[in-house]
Amino acid sequence: MMLTEDIMYNALLEKDTSFEGQFFVAVKTTGIFCRPSCTARKPKKENVEFFDTSKECMMNGYRPCLVCKPLENLLELPPQIKDVLQQLSDNPFEKIKDEDLKAKGIEPSRLRRWFLKQHGITFQAYQRMLRLNTAAKQIQNGESVTSSAFGAGFDSLSGFAHSFKNTFGVSPKNGKDHKIVNLKQFNTAIGMMIACAVDEGICLLEFTERKNLHEEMEALATNLKATIIQSDNKHFDQLEKELKEYFAGTRKIFEVPLVTTGTAFQNEVWSALRDIPYAETRSYKQQALALNKPNSVRAVANANGMNRIAIIIPCHRVIGTGGTLTGYAGGLWRKNIYWNLNRKRSMEPFNVLPYDGEAIYYGRILSQQDASNYYEILLNTIEWKNDEAIIFGKKIITKRKVAWYAEKVFEYKYSGITKTALLWTPELLELKNIAEQHTRETYNSCLLNLYHDGTEGMAWHSDAEKDLKKHGAIGSLSLGAERKFSFKHKHTKEVASTVLEHGSLLVMKGTCQENWLHRLPNKKG
Repeated sequence: MMLTEDIMYNALLEKDTSFEGQFFVAVKTTGIFCRPSCTARKPKKENVEFFDTSKECMMNGYRPCLVCKPLENLLELPPQIKDVLQQLSDNPFEKIKDEDLKAKGIEPSRLRRWFLKQHGITFQAYQRMLRLNTAAKQIQNGESVTSSAFGAGFDSLSGFAHSFKNTFGVSPKNGKDHKIVNLKQFNTAIGMMIACAVDEGICLLEFTERKNLHEEMEALATNLKATIIQSDNKHFDQLEKELKEYFAGTRKIFEVPLVTTGTAFQNEVWSALRDIPYAETRSYKQQALALNKPNSVRAVANANGMNRIAIIIPCHRVIGTGGTLTGYAGGLWRKNIYWNLNRKRSMEPFNVLPYDGEAIYYGRILSQQDASNYYEILLNTIEWKNDEAIIFGKKIITKRKVAWYAEKVFEYKYSGITKTALLWTPELLELKNIAEQHTRETYNSCLLNLYHDGTEGMAWHSDAEKDLKKHGAIGSLSLGAERKFSFKHKHTKEVASTVLEHGSLLVMKGTCQENWLHRLPNKKG
């Protein structure tokens, strides 16, 4: 069914979530634009105009509505469609017909429209593709062609073989060794994206309107010697979850595994992109210098442009030498919006943990100059000693050095070793006061850790010694090189991470130590 102005306006009046992502409505009298399900007071029909994308709205001078926030959490799945997708996920071989949809209270034409918008194919075509892909994976896992074909709902082996070869380019009997790349379209806070994945991880993430996207996907298929088909993959849920957290400001680094298919030089450039801290920028020249290739600025820029995994490999963090937001395949309008959001969120404290505790990251609480000054002073004045611990009855001495200071001389038992505190130095007392001002917590001691380089770290553990106050606050003020800091839930095994910046503060409190382990992983290189 073709979307007319009458249909779109009625959807707006009814706050119909099934139209989410299919159009945006702009209000001439207020200068704002909204999503179809906006709950704000409805304008008269003569005062609105309709656009296909948020980009068109903004290019025509409209700003996003503060009520429905059309640039955030865009296109949350309507519950009924979510139920249908879950039903197919649980049983990919099930055939859901129009009568079944109507019995669920879903109008088949609306579902077809939603699938065409989201996936570029009808719901029935989506089901056929899902069944065929599931059958292909069964064959790869050793099941017979016959059982896979009839299990997928095909009436004959010849019909299955024909569909299989048309899709994958090989016959079913040769399908065991043929690689499949799964593809999915989904919406993010800054627009519709396409993701591709293999068993090892995500291999493509691009905005759907990227120029030459078709050629890029053909190159990916050629490099992997695979066929790209629209189907599910175990990494997609994690990808969407992490992107949602990233745009909500509660995640700064990604855990989802990646598969990059570039040359050795391109992979080196892409790895360097991931080293650029959240909410910071680098020029192409700075990136070339970081790679020890000062004369390869143009080559670095070209490799940057060949990145196939947007956002996670953050090519958007590279700007012009003069600080201008230079070319971005996702569109400069999107890069500008993205950066405004990230700059704001980078200054706001947030909880790194998704549940069962608090690990509040305050970001940088010291200027870079002050942080560097304190670093030099502490490095040269603290009474550093190699750390000792009793592990399985054996005394271990680490390369990492430690020191312990407090408001009075008292003892503290840690890893089987009794430590005696020294009195605060003037600089430590200053840092204590700064941390207390930011967190409104009180700290009575400081355990300093000196890591000489990225090869030194700390294994999974929790700070739950009986000498510590239950649910008390433990602050971690970082000085020096940036390091990844990770948490792992003791029961669900979910992992959450952030990057500790030079001069930044992380505070663990509440039930954090009861429910989560934490570590400072070694950094290669």
